[in-house]
Amino acid sequence: MAPVGVLSCHFEDVFANKDVMRTIRGDAMRIFLASLVVLLSVVNVPAVVASPEGQMSFALQVSLAPVWFDPAETTSTSVPFIVLYAVHDALVKAMPAQPMAPSLAESWSVSGDGLVYEFVLRKGGKFQWDSKSPWSDRRVRLAANLAIDRQGLNEAETLGLSRVTASIIPRGFDFAWPAPPYEYDPARAKRLLAEAGYPNGFDAGTLFSEVLYAPVAEAIANYFRPVGIRVVLQPIERAGFFKAVQGKRLKNVILIGSGALGNAATRLEAWVAPGGTYVSGSYPDIEDLWREVASAPDPKSRGVLLERIQRLVHDKAMFAPIWEFPSICAYGPRVAESGLGLIANYPFSAPYEDLKLKAK
Repeated sequence: MAPVGVLSCHFEDVFANKDVMRTIRGDAMRIFLASLVVLLSVVNVPAVVASPEGQMSFALQVSLAPVWFDPAETTSTSVPFIVLYAVHDALVKAMPAQPMAPSLAESWSVSGDGLVYEFVLRKGGKFQWDSKSPWSDRRVRLAANLAIDRQGLNEAETLGLSRVTASIIPRGFDFAWPAPPYEYDPARAKRLLAEAGYPNGFDAGTLFSEVLYAPVAEAIANYFRPVGIRVVLQPIERAGFFKAVQGKRLKNVILIGSGALGNAATRLEAWVAPGGTYVSGSYPDIEDLWREVASAPDPKSRGVLLERIQRLVHDKAMFAPIWEFPSICAYGPRVAESGLGLIANYPFSAPYEDLKLKAK
């Protein structure tokens, strides 16, 4: 028996507001300026002009699409800006005679090589990643972790053979940090929800999973319900599920596993680092550390940085890791060498040239 990989709940829309100044580097900055993707909103900013009077109506040659109201989801064409100019703002934006006019940023500076932009936000400006979503609150995500009886789930679904975990990185991987486990504490989970503003719980949307893990998803939903996290299950066949995940079309809660080989860096690259296959957004502190990993001079330095990232992922409760899933295999009496377990963290028979049958 060998661990296949880690099964975990992935919370979408988890990125909370970040205050005032932020540095954006390299290609990400150029893309931001080119597309004017809006990830900011203003709260409590007093009006500086009189309220408009009357009503002006526009006749458009196209139908409005709901996706146009979300700058993170809309298409990269000019038409959605008919809506975005009305309901969103940006650090800088194109205005008459000013291709880069101050908006949320009252001023900015550019490094000599043009790769670093530093913005000073006007008073009241905040970075926002869907702060209206309950999942943007760490207390809600931590409550979800505390609501799950992982060992009970392990006994019921995998005969107790899985390794309960608090990390998306298997403990056998190089640079893996041994994350402290999340205790099963539904009473504390309910208190956290109340502190977050949900004393009666909340409707948490859809819990997506592939069909294979539908029984586990149902069990998790049953753990969520008593503490006040109400989800609707939606199993999807495997090919369609992973296509939807990689296309970043699923929201709310996703139950997903990964058995990919590698080390802590490769797992973080896919699941946590900016631009990763399964990443919908990130945090500035994690982004900064990830850039340092790429330029670290030696394995020891990279290991220190990777541990810091893993600690942040755990502290922010970005995921609800469940277990390292076992591979349960069988072989016949004539097999002398099955190849099972010969390669660390690989669940199947290998290498094939080492497989042997018993002599007759």
